[in-house]
Amino acid sequence: MASSSTVVPDTSATSGTDIKNSKVSVLDHPRMVMILAPLNGSNWLSWSRSVRIALEGRDKLGFIYGTCAKPTDGSADLMQWRITDSMVRTWILNTISKDIVNAYLYATSATALWLELEARYGESDGLLLYKIQREIGSMTTRELECYCLLHQYEAVVG
Repeated sequence: MASSSTVVPDTSATSGTDIKNSKVSVLDHPRMVMILAPLNGSNWLSWSRSVRIALEGRDKLGFIYGTCAKPTDGSADLMQWRITDSMVRTWILNTISKDIVNAYLYATSATALWLELEARYGESDGLLLYKIQREIGSMTTRELECYCLLHQYEAVVG
């Protein structure tokens, strides 16, 4: 179920190794606050959505989806790619709860980190979907006016 929560953007317009996505802006720094609620192990859906929005705003989604591929050894672009990938990893690590972050410090790339997090926490989407469907099914018409659960359901099924 975890893979259904990840939507890989269309990259047909750019090469997977397009170096333009590897540029780090002077406004980018490791302690930049990307999102307010850190990943705590039970909030994968909202956390991952917030991180994807933040990375999309910085044109760095390719680093977690693997579409901004690492240049070959000896490439002039390799150093810039490493710098940017390290920055993206740092941003993500800074949005993970202090209680669980140490388990992810040794990820070798932003893509590897994202896949590891998704494998660990994204699997619970199916259980959450079942719980929400049960709660919606037991609601009366009047209770359905509360859109809180419906929004959660839409977030799960995409």
